[in-house]
Amino acid sequence: MVNNRFLSYFSKHEKDIAAKIADKQQRDLIFITEDYLRPYLQFILDNKNIYRAAFRNPGGMQVDEQYKHLKQQILKPVLSRFAIPESIHKYYIAYYVEGIMAIVGEWLHSDCRDPVDTMVLVIRQCVRPPVPADSAGESHTRQTDMYR
Repeated sequence: MVNNRFLSYFSKHEKDIAAKIADKQQRDLIFITEDYLRPYLQFILDNKNIYRAAFRNPGGMQVDEQYKHLKQQILKPVLSRFAIPESIHKYYIAYYVEGIMAIVGEWLHSDCRDPVDTMVLVIRQCVRPPVPADSAGESHTRQTDMYR
């Protein structure tokens, strides 16, 4: 039930991604994009009470079981496509999953006061920080101004 409701936030294209990983080009396997983050974060916002409970009691909400599919069916095959050695997949997965969940946890802690668009930007920039256009950091200043 929850999985179907969650999937309803994504377009048909994003729902079918697990079945098509082997056929996709690498540029199409980068999921830290607005197309994936926006529906994910909107779902969390719309179900924030459930997510708060999950953060308070991850064992009771079977959080590890929920992420098992994501890890096995999506993240590991994507990492393999990027030629990341299987022996270190667990570190990459921990970084992405735990890092994003830490940001989501902070967002929930503040009652999701920041808009979804801001959270998309925060996550994207944590994963891929903007590179300054010049040594004075002008580009970075412009990027951080977007948070205001």
